[in-house]
Formats: sequence, structure tokens, C-alpha cells
Amino acid sequence: YQKSEKYLGRLFKKEIGMSFSEYKQNKRLELAESLITKGDDKIIDIALECGFNNISYFNRSFQKKYGAPPTLYRKKNCAPKKERKNMKTMH
Repeated sequence: YQKSEKYLGRLFKKEIGMSFSEYKQNKRLELAESLITKGDDKIIDIALECGFNNISYFNRSFQKKYGAPPTLYRKKNCAPKKERKNMKTMH
């Protein structure tokens, strides 16, 4: 079992270009980014929903990937709350 796990890990990295844990982390951060820009939930709630149990680690990881901490990223990349509410009612 150990050998097959290592083999699958190497195969995954060869095919995808990153380890499985890096891939999983990227997907979690992409989900968080989407929730941050499209919703009004608190950053800590988004972090927890995306599988981050440590908010400091989440903030560092998010900033490394997106160039800004989540709160600042939201301010720069979101429509004002009023516009987001109008978009929700249009659907």
C-alpha cells in the first residue's frame, strides 16, 4: 500500500504539475476567492467552509496566491453590497 500511494503521488504530480496537497489547497483557495467576491459572508466563515481551521494560515495562503489579504481583496474586487443585493434579486 505504501508503494502504491507514493506511486500515485508521483503520477499525480507528473500529470498535474503539483502535488495532490498543493492541488487541494489551490482548489480550496479558488472556492474561497469565489465566495469572497460573490457574497457577504464573514471571511472567517468562508475560511472554515473551505476547510481552513486556522485563520492566520488562511490569510497568509490567500495573500500568497492573490496578492492581497482576503478583506482587502474583497474591497478591491467586489461590487458594493447594494449592487450585489440587486444582482441577487435579478436571478
